[in-house]
Amino acid sequence: MGYYLGVDIGSVNAKLALIDEESRVVQFDTEKVTSSPRAAVSSLIARLGEKLDLKAIIAAGVSGSGRAVIPKELGWAEYSSSLAIGCGLLHLCPDVKTIIRIEGQSTMVIDLEDGLKKPWKVASNHFCAVGTGGFLEQQAYRIGVSMEDFASLARKCRVLHHRK
Repeated sequence: MGYYLGVDIGSVNAKLALIDEESRVVQFDTEKVTSSPRAAVSSLIARLGEKLDLKAIIAAGVSGSGRAVIPKELGWAEYSSSLAIGCGLLHLCPDVKTIIRIEGQSTMVIDLEDGLKKPWKVASNHFCAVGTGGFLEQQAYRIGVSMEDFASLARKCRVLHHRK
């Protein structure tokens, strides 16, 4: 069986997603960027290599502000963060209408009118978001849930009012 690898390298975390040929998520892993983005990605790949023969990876792609740490010679596809996030979430939650991404140094809101069929409206803010991701991590800690559970709670929320 072959696998597809996606790595998102941000300023605070590097994330890895591995899916199989049937589009099932096989592994998801996160590593804090402490010493360098390259070290974080190396840790992710090393952990993946403990569970899987890396030769089984058919294709790999990278996104995020730190994507330049992946050498061009490896031939990984490069994707914008909004495209990677949007496609991944639409795969898992095909009815999603709005995606809010909050990271360590930026926020992004993606409005989806009709999934992948119509153009998206993407708004980002790189000036006022610093610390927002850390704040959300603190809130998850305070209520005693993991960030994964915190995200699951957010996915269950429904908007109670209509936009004009």
